[in-house]
Amino acid sequence: MSHSWRQTLARMVTDVLYDTDGRNGPGGLSRLLGLAAAGYAVAVNRRNRAFDSGRRSILRLTRPVISVGNITVGGTGKTPMAVYLAERLAAAGIRPAIVSRGYAGGWETRGGVVSDGNGWIADPTDSGDEPAMMARRLPTVPVIVGQDRVSGGRLAIDRFDPDVVLLDDGFQHRRLHRDLDILLLDARRPVGNGRLLPRGPLREPVHALGRAHAIVLTHADEPQTHPSADWTRWLQPSTPMFRAVHRPVLVGVNPAHTAALHPQAPDSPQGRCKPMAGANGFLVTGVADNRAVQLTLAALGGRIAGHRSFPDHHTFSRADMASVMAEARRSGADRLVTTEKDWPRLCRMPRRAMDLWVVGVRIAFPDNPDGFIDWLLGRIRS
Repeated sequence: MSHSWRQTLARMVTDVLYDTDGRNGPGGLSRLLGLAAAGYAVAVNRRNRAFDSGRRSILRLTRPVISVGNITVGGTGKTPMAVYLAERLAAAGIRPAIVSRGYAGGWETRGGVVSDGNGWIADPTDSGDEPAMMARRLPTVPVIVGQDRVSGGRLAIDRFDPDVVLLDDGFQHRRLHRDLDILLLDARRPVGNGRLLPRGPLREPVHALGRAHAIVLTHADEPQTHPSADWTRWLQPSTPMFRAVHRPVLVGVNPAHTAALHPQAPDSPQGRCKPMAGANGFLVTGVADNRAVQLTLAALGGRIAGHRSFPDHHTFSRADMASVMAEARRSGADRLVTTEKDWPRLCRMPRRAMDLWVVGVRIAFPDNPDGFIDWLLGRIRS
């Protein structure tokens, strides 16, 4: 069935919701980006038609595959969602293995095992940030990396015999058949300005929503939730939709940079924000967008005395840390604060006089805590 009417409708709606005609921006640059986006659209649509028509093969694994992905660049919470799914599946007696691309890691092209289910066995410079974080968070779950997700899935099955394969950031990896495609949209601005890269944040046209078996709106409790979050349901009325939130957690205190991390929810008896209340933290990050990190720290009761930002996926050297420590002391901070994603790349630093605190986020479904996982388990077991 053609998606042309949906694509036209989606473009009309996003043009109304956002100023997307380029009149408020630099005209020449807007036209240049528009031409580049048009070329990108041709390539994406041609690729998708090749898979839809069968001209390009879609390969199946011998285990069910659940993909977590999105259609925009930027953080919708794919990795926290993969962690959530792995934890809930394991609790239900279903053994998962995670396959991730390992972006910016040394093993991205050749593939490799980050965790064998008995602990983390790879350096983050090899595995990439997100797989290292998942391996730390899920010590009993095998984690495999490689840009060829078919080979990664086969490796996971041959080595670890899981009941299900979780595909992290897999919505565009169409060569591997998915039994379930979980699509995440940021409720604050689900499709950005409605334009494809590089004119906007979309990896695919909006009608690609039709491939999803379920849509999860993340950040759904935040006041800047955009009206387009509502028309998404109308555009895909037959697709189950769930609303999720990102809850900040104090992941751990690690003054020696070698101790294990023990997650504590802010509202738990062990981690009720009291350790962070009134604290002056110096934030050190190597992530693409620091705004969510700063909001998380504020939600945990801490204050930011200063902030040193490095490029995304930066590998911190001893010289970097010496400079950070000096700047932190000058700012009056009483501790360093970093993200759960950045922590593996800091963990080999020697003991310092200033403690290192690690914060992160967890996915939750407060409106219907078990609705999403019950739906998922029902689909797996049917």
